[in-house]
Amino acid sequence: MIYLDAETFLWHRIENYDQKDRLYRDCDLVAGFSPETGNYTFWLVSNLDNLDYHSTVAFGYQIPALWLARDHVSMRSIIAKGK
Repeated sequence: MIYLDAETFLWHRIENYDQKDRLYRDCDLVAGFSPETGNYTFWLVSNLDNLDYHSTVAFGYQIPALWLARDHVSMRSIIAKGK
């Protein structure tokens, strides 16, 4: 099962079940809006395996690259750099 935000379509939780309908794995996401970049940032992702009880936690921090402009990351610029 995937739980999505109806407005942003970002997922917040994923649940995986085995064939006996037991919770096998789950993954939670904490996201937030970054006004400096104008997009959503994934701040915290936690994964839990419910069979052998091991887990993983990932923390992300986004820093805006103020030295880059739209011209630097346009498809035209990327193609030109590849030639």
